Amino acid sequence: MPSPRWTWPVVALVAATGLFLFLRGDGWELADQKSSVLGMLFGAAGLLLALSQWWQGRSGTPDADRVAADLRAAVRAQWQREERVRGVHDPYPLPVRWTGAPAALADHWPAVHRDPDREDPLDLDGTLDRVAEVYAAVPSGRLVVLGRPGSGKTVFTTRFVLGVETDRVPVVFTLASWNPAGQDLREWMADRLERSYGRDTRALVEAGRILPVLDGFDEIAPQLRAEAVRGINAALGEGDPVVLTSRVDEYAAAGDVVTGAAVVELADLSSVDVAKYLRLATRNDKWAPVVDRLAPVLDTPLMLTLARTVYETADPAELLEVDDPEGHLVDRFVPALYDEAHARYFGELARFLVGRGTHDLAWWELPDLVPNYPRLVLVAAGIPLIAAAALLGSPAAALAVAVLVVAVSVGSTASRPPVRLRPDRWTGVPRAALVGALCGLGAGLLLGLGPLRAAVAALAFAAPALATAVGEGAVRHVVSDPDRLLRVDRAAAAVNLAKWALPVALVVGVVPGGLGREVLVVGLCVGAVQTAAYQAWGRLGLARAYLAATGRLPWRLMAFLRDAHRRGVLRQAGPVHQFRHARLRDRLAEDHGQTAQS
Repeated sequence: MPSPRWTWPVVALVAATGLFLFLRGDGWELADQKSSVLGMLFGAAGLLLALSQWWQGRSGTPDADRVAADLRAAVRAQWQREERVRGVHDPYPLPVRWTGAPAALADHWPAVHRDPDREDPLDLDGTLDRVAEVYAAVPSGRLVVLGRPGSGKTVFTTRFVLGVETDRVPVVFTLASWNPAGQDLREWMADRLERSYGRDTRALVEAGRILPVLDGFDEIAPQLRAEAVRGINAALGEGDPVVLTSRVDEYAAAGDVVTGAAVVELADLSSVDVAKYLRLATRNDKWAPVVDRLAPVLDTPLMLTLARTVYETADPAELLEVDDPEGHLVDRFVPALYDEAHARYFGELARFLVGRGTHDLAWWELPDLVPNYPRLVLVAAGIPLIAAAALLGSPAAALAVAVLVVAVSVGSTASRPPVRLRPDRWTGVPRAALVGALCGLGAGLLLGLGPLRAAVAALAFAAPALATAVGEGAVRHVVSDPDRLLRVDRAAAAVNLAKWALPVALVVGVVPGGLGREVLVVGLCVGAVQTAAYQAWGRLGLARAYLAATGRLPWRLMAFLRDAHRRGVLRQAGPVHQFRHARLRDRLAEDHGQTAQS
């Protein structure tokens, strides 16, 4: 966070005034000795700044190869975990197949070949075990994968990310959050990388180290799809690869194609595939009497896996009696895994995501579910205010705490992304410590505390400034797990609280008049409220208490999300969760809205 313009002039004025009074205090005959001591202190501070500048030049720029390797490892670990959670290999991977799409949906073959004289079509037919082979056969490195809802596009992208070996890191980007009318695709991808995997990964886009897998073209608003295709083509430089997934009709309606891209279309599962999978996935023959009649309903990986879960213990013959078997499976999926109360929580989350127009369930954005979060902060601040009044035994002191609390909580409306403990620029650490020390030293000398107490005051002021420099800023390194990111931010929240409590603990015994306890209480109260107002972890804790008390979300929210991921209701995409399919999210949101209205 940059310092205001007036910081250094004010610091200089305070320090100079205090220095003048300090040198003059015992007469000018001792000024030379005092100046020598202070000169040593300022010389040490200057040396510290010089060393920090050298360190920044030595290690300030992250190594691109290391960042790319860390990102590749994180992406692989993420999608391997997703395969385990989804039971892709239980009992065996579904036989997802594809064939070449109609010529009208693809670019001209010379563009695909990157050779104006080559008109020969490519053989693009394949299965999941040949995904790397099929992609390697596309000279342009650009592939569009089309399919109906639930046909296995996510299964394809997962196998692609895990199976294709290239010098670029394949990363899945969900296109639902991209606005092609106002965002450059490369800039948007850099933003998404930073948000999902840390700040260091941002530069990999411009460095040509990313193979973008753009998932869900059909999630873009219909009126923006033609512009989206133009935006994708404009963002692709010579030799840049890309993989795009979409439903068939939505891609065809865009009226244009991705330049140089070959196109394949996912095929439906055959009745033999469906029967074999259900026979091997269950321990009895309950599917045998009905599988032939239900095969047309269960001909996509989504419907087949939903049916397996929903009817794990129930009789699947029920499906023959419903008017909308696919809708019935989607409706029954969550109730098959959770009781009514927990199913209602999923409806709350789904409606929240639909209202925001996103698939990403980020825990640090959940405080936005609270109707008026700043008001909640003020109400919750009543707890430390009551504690302050009891400890201080003074209404006036409690009123002072109240004024500070209100001032601190102003501006706590917007969501706060998680922060990390490591600063972006190490030069900011000694600079912050120097500013704080000069302020404390000047203030101590102005108050006539004497050299020793003034030095303690300098240390007390330097501590919160140092903690501020270390504790603020975006997460920089690859963090691909929501719980790990929460722990990172929680550690930063502890530093945030300590930067208020530690200095006042040092001030105890330094400030004349026995005000140590009062100052300590004020620091702790203000630190606690600032954590709840601005720190992502603190905001989540306060919002979670409110949402649980009102019955909208469970008390143990993160454990609930982990369990939902383990059971396959949610999937994990970097540090955020998503519903396993957009259709499930939309259906839960619609049902929850109808329940709320009734």
